Formats: sequence, structure tokens, C-alpha cells
Amino acid sequence: MAEHHWGESISDVVGRTPESDAAVDTDEDRAEHHRQVGHDLQAVIARVAESHLGDDQEVILQNLRRELEASGHWPQPKPWLEAVAEEMRAGHLYRVGGD
Repeated sequence: MAEHHWGESISDVVGRTPESDAAVDTDEDRAEHHRQVGHDLQAVIARVAESHLGDDQEVILQNLRRELEASGHWPQPKPWLEAVAEEMRAGHLYRVGGD
């Protein structure tokens, strides 16, 4: 009996989809991604803090935005940005994830 082939599959046309087994992220993948983003954000905060700890909050916010954009982590929630800037204004280094 002849095998029927109906053409390309959807994954052949558009690539992996959430429905395909290969496209599903594992919990470990998501956790590692979250850790990496946290590490990247902490590095940005440290760079800004090097020269702006204790500065005016608006100056800190402008520099945070510039550094976050440059690192591909923009936009960020306004309340989070304000919390980071307030900590730096007060002379403290904000820690991502409460570490």
C-alpha cells in the first residue's frame, strides 16, 4: 500500500512551535534564563553605581535607562527603576532578586 504524503508539515514551514516537543522549554531552561537575566541586570546596576552612587535620582534614572537599552534589557517596569534609583541615591547598591 502506498504511503500518502500531504506536503510539508507546519514545523517545516514555520519552524518549531509550542506544540512541538523540541520547542518546549524545561523548568531548568527557564530557571537558567531567569538567572542570566538577573546577572545581566546586576551588572548594569553595578556599572551605573560605579559613577552615580549618591547622585540625583533623575541622573541615575537616565543612566540606568541608557545602560539597560545598551544591554538589551529595556524597557523595565517604572516602579522597579525607581526602586533601583532610590537605593543608589541613598548610597546603596540595589541587589537583584534580594541576594
